[in-house]
Amino acid sequence: MKKIISTLCALMLAGSTLSLTAAAEDFSPESLSEPNFEQMAPLSDSEITPYYLAIHSIFVNISNSGRTVYASADCNFLSRYTAKMTVNLQKSSNGSSWLKTLGFGTASSSDGEVSLNDSATVSSGYYYRVQATITVYDGNTVIESVTKYSSSVYIG
Repeated sequence: MKKIISTLCALMLAGSTLSLTAAAEDFSPESLSEPNFEQMAPLSDSEITPYYLAIHSIFVNISNSGRTVYASADCNFLSRYTAKMTVNLQKSSNGSSWLKTLGFGTASSSDGEVSLNDSATVSSGYYYRVQATITVYDGNTVIESVTKYSSSVYIG
């Protein structure tokens, strides 16, 4: 019985050595060359998470019901700072050139979260999106300022 087990172990060891040798023969230094970044697909905005000093998260959204658009913006930040958020409604006739249509307002907070929700009746035939600019302060010193946009909706 010991002889059979010893023979099986020897065969398994020889087989694994042959597999490693074959794998080593397939290896070439060229396989470690620099990646070709031009052939790589770019990341979408949703796959990129920027690094902020004081901001934990920013959420900007737009929805509609008929010609009424609903805007919401929310920002979570480190509570030792103060944040000011300004929210605007923008419109575009082609979905790429945007103009400020309406100021939804400004909100400030020092408790770690600032948010603003509003709605407006808009004209047909345009794309609309929400723009939120959040500025975080330490006293009178600006720590960071970030502008985010919602997706757009078309009001037909």
